[in-house]
Amino acid sequence: MLLNTLPCRSQLHYIKEFRAWGDITRLGPNTEHDTVFKPQEEVELTNNILTGSNMFYGLTSKATRHLVYEMVVVDNLHFPVSWKASKKDGRDWLIGFMVHNSKLSLRKPEATSMARGTSFNRHNVATFIKNLEEVYRSIKVIPFNVYYLY
Repeated sequence: MLLNTLPCRSQLHYIKEFRAWGDITRLGPNTEHDTVFKPQEEVELTNNILTGSNMFYGLTSKATRHLVYEMVVVDNLHFPVSWKASKKDGRDWLIGFMVHNSKLSLRKPEATSMARGTSFNRHNVATFIKNLEEVYRSIKVIPFNVYYLY
């Protein structure tokens, strides 16, 4: 709509100026001034959350927000003042963090009994696979006949 209101000479003038600028003055959001974690620290936090989830200790979003606040305080990083009153990070920050780290999924973790969590180890899994192979050999099952039913 702006092109219809400007005289043709003015339009040509602005087009020439824009072409002279080149790619130097491309505008975009400046989000680096209010970042809490450096990229390496963000990767470390993501890995810690994933490791906990793999060890049957998943975190809810509320617990993750408390964890992030504790990390910021311990590492003496700059953070928004509103975090200090609630002793956790903001919901908006967590949503942005989740967008950047799509491999994370923070939901209410399933209840896992202590027996189930401790019995799922390398030795027990190897024993299960060994027994399964023996059963397959004894009844002569070929892989084509194995189905996964959900």
